[in-house]
Amino acid sequence: MNSYSLANAARYAVYPTLQIVEQKPEVIEFYLRNADASIANALRRAIISEVPTLAIDVVSIRENTTKYPDEFLVHRLGLIPLESSAFSCEMQAVKGIGKIHTKWSSVATATYVNVSHISIGFPTRACKPFWLQARGKNCEPPS
Repeated sequence: MNSYSLANAARYAVYPTLQIVEQKPEVIEFYLRNADASIANALRRAIISEVPTLAIDVVSIRENTTKYPDEFLVHRLGLIPLESSAFSCEMQAVKGIGKIHTKWSSVATATYVNVSHISIGFPTRACKPFWLQARGKNCEPPS
């Protein structure tokens, strides 16, 4: 290994930072900076699998006149995320986590957006987007 490999890598290492923007009992918004998309996705997947949610667990079907089998209906009911355990029907909601079963997965509640930071080392002119530019000279840096 040369002198620029591992010995100097620690000097130039950029560590991820997490800044909480908003925190409420049911919502948290934060910025994750200096992290690869794989780290953000791993964090998102951990949140989805570890956050407890309510889901229908036990269903008693007395009469089913639909074309769908009972097991299909029970499975579909179990995938509905609930906000409270108060019902006016005969079902039982149980609190659990998505790591145990998909029905407790809080789907589509943990997302991330890749925010780009672009810096240009020279002053720029106002340019039309490429799809609006006429054929000919594109915007170029001033000489």
